Amino acid sequence: MHVFVFFFILQTLPLTLQHVVGKFHDIPDCVEFFVNNKTPEISGILEGGKILDQNRYKAICQFYKNKYRFATLYDVNNKIPLFSAYKFVGKGDTKRKPEPWFIEPQLDDCNEKSMSNPGKVEKRGNNQALSENYKENNQVYHRGHLFPRQHANDQETADSTFTLTNAVPQYNKFNSVQWCCMEKEVTKLISEQCEKSEAYVVTGAVPGSGKLNNKVNIPELMWTAFCCKDKNSASMVGLAYYGENKEASVVEPVSVQELENYLKQKYGDINVFNGACPKKLTLVNIHVGKKRKYNEMNCVYDEYCDDGSLP
Repeated sequence: MHVFVFFFILQTLPLTLQHVVGKFHDIPDCVEFFVNNKTPEISGILEGGKILDQNRYKAICQFYKNKYRFATLYDVNNKIPLFSAYKFVGKGDTKRKPEPWFIEPQLDDCNEKSMSNPGKVEKRGNNQALSENYKENNQVYHRGHLFPRQHANDQETADSTFTLTNAVPQYNKFNSVQWCCMEKEVTKLISEQCEKSEAYVVTGAVPGSGKLNNKVNIPELMWTAFCCKDKNSASMVGLAYYGENKEASVVEPVSVQELENYLKQKYGDINVFNGACPKKLTLVNIHVGKKRKYNEMNCVYDEYCDDGSLP
């Protein structure tokens, strides 16, 4: 009897876990990457936790080595992520993952396993970018991480960020200098001012008008926001940055409210933390709203930030 029950249960289970899902809330571990389990609100795209155009936008619960690592909303038409969300729990001592980058096979074949090397997926590339789409561009564009390796706490999580569903064509110098400088600044701020040195982060890209090799949309703008509990006041606080995807871009520190006001020009109504984080309250000693010049950012090239360069 017990054997019969075991085989009955086994037959009713899916052959592979589903990581490309109808909504993030389909997998409890997936919504834990958002403050209070609340996903962003993006008018006409993601409302009330529901994806309005299921054919175009896909919720990916990024799964690697038996663990969910972060969450991504992916645009299969443009072949770039709209955003990736993760929890920062400290910067680990990690190394760049060797080539090749992963892809999400369930975007092209729902019966495939999660996050694998491209060569193992027969129908690869129908609904997502491949590394070959980035080649022959004279290294002008990197595979720019939304969830960066330097925000990962351990090597396995760091490796999981090297999936093309977590990358966009990012101008090489913007990626290696200004954006990397911002990522380091965020690491320092969270480590010094957030309770337990932890924070929730959402990083996104706004699609542009051009395409890389006529395949992958080149974003016009990149943005990020984080929310944490201030370890001095115990209040929830937030901070955001954004910058145009070009060489001499300036990445501005702004309040979450200012970021949303700017993104409204691109998307209509948007609520990054969906009411779970104050929009105007920011970390202390951070002067937001002051326009910095490119030469005031004090950013220099860092080889550590070349994770997205092509071999």
